[in-house]
Amino acid sequence: MGQEHLEELKKARSALVEARRTWVRTLAKPGPKDDNAAMTMTSYQEAIEAIDRAIEDEKRLKGW
Repeated sequence: MGQEHLEELKKARSALVEARRTWVRTLAKPGPKDDNAAMTMTSYQEAIEAIDRAIEDEKRLKGW
């Protein structure tokens, strides 16, 4: 069960990284930006960091 949970965390992280990349591309384009674009990208980054901590916690709990 622990390995399955770890794999789900990794899948979720990958999905969030892709979403963050989309927002980074939006921010990199010339022209005016939606006021929330940077905040949205930051929210994805925070979620990625939280998942990274959860992955490390799972590894620690399982002795990996």
